Amino acid sequence: MKLLNLLNEILQETGDITNIKTYVTTPKTYDTSYKDSEVNSVYFTTDSKTRYYIILDKTDDKQDNNWTITVSFAAKPAGSTKFDVNAVVNKGELYKVMATVIKEVLKELEESQKKGQHIAQILIKPSKNFKEDTRRANLYIVYLEKNMPTGSKVTHSADKEEIRVQLPNN
Repeated sequence: MKLLNLLNEILQETGDITNIKTYVTTPKTYDTSYKDSEVNSVYFTTDSKTRYYIILDKTDDKQDNNWTITVSFAAKPAGSTKFDVNAVVNKGELYKVMATVIKEVLKELEESQKKGQHIAQILIKPSKNFKEDTRRANLYIVYLEKNMPTGSKVTHSADKEEIRVQLPNN
């Protein structure tokens, strides 16, 4: 069964989360102690016992109720004592991990809309293992382009230090 699941994930087009079962996440914790920001965090554990921590830091630009979500996440491999944004896990769980992260971002967009908050943009600053490392950025760009709401525009800095998703005005 594991081999069949892995084969199905590999056969999925990179970035397509349609048929990928995501990991179960913990209930979100909200820090809403500031009027202009909210920090939401989610944990999940993979089949290989790697623990992931997703942080969605949402700030109001103080103009027209436009908000920005800054997304970051880190892994704590089994046996490790701390979370690391640069951790390279390589346990064959990449597609399911990315689908889980994207699912949480989309949930946050939906919850923000229910609160009357317009998310104007999403920012991600991919970690790098060396100066010219763009592997994570390239992966994130593919996932964002395929899964953000229709009309979104994904751009990045020349060095791919920052990825920006401009969301449509709805």
